[in-house]
Amino acid sequence: MKQKQEPFMIHFVCRGNTYRSRVAAAYTATLIDDRFRVSSSGIETYNSSIRTSELYAQAIAHAHNLTFGMDDPKTQTTDDLLSGADVIVFLNQDVYSDALTRYSFDTSKALAWDIADIELSVRTEILASKSEPAQVQATAATFQQIKEHCDTLYAQLT
Repeated sequence: MKQKQEPFMIHFVCRGNTYRSRVAAAYTATLIDDRFRVSSSGIETYNSSIRTSELYAQAIAHAHNLTFGMDDPKTQTTDDLLSGADVIVFLNQDVYSDALTRYSFDTSKALAWDIADIELSVRTEILASKSEPAQVQATAATFQQIKEHCDTLYAQLT
């Protein structure tokens, strides 16, 4: 009897798990089939009072019909999450560098992208607007980078 192979796990990591890694996982979930699984976490989820995702993350998800994990509680990165992944995608180099000092993981499985978080001043302005179209517009460039990187990763894996 043939044993079923475990799905290939892609894990996205950012700082707070309220925007970039969550959107990357949600977008990748639209690309994959049952040979893959995705998850996300943040290395400093305790620094934010937000329980799920930022309003602007929800706005961009809504605009692009992304649902996977957007309403889940944020997840703190752990050694177990990282060791269970076949590919670990750090959304930028500083998150990767910080993770190296905090966690034990196989660095040969790691990728460090160059997708910056939204600046605090811009984030404050976006949230103050309470306008979903303004939030989508403000996050469009970051989402486009995430989308391009995820498309490339998926193409490399298939």
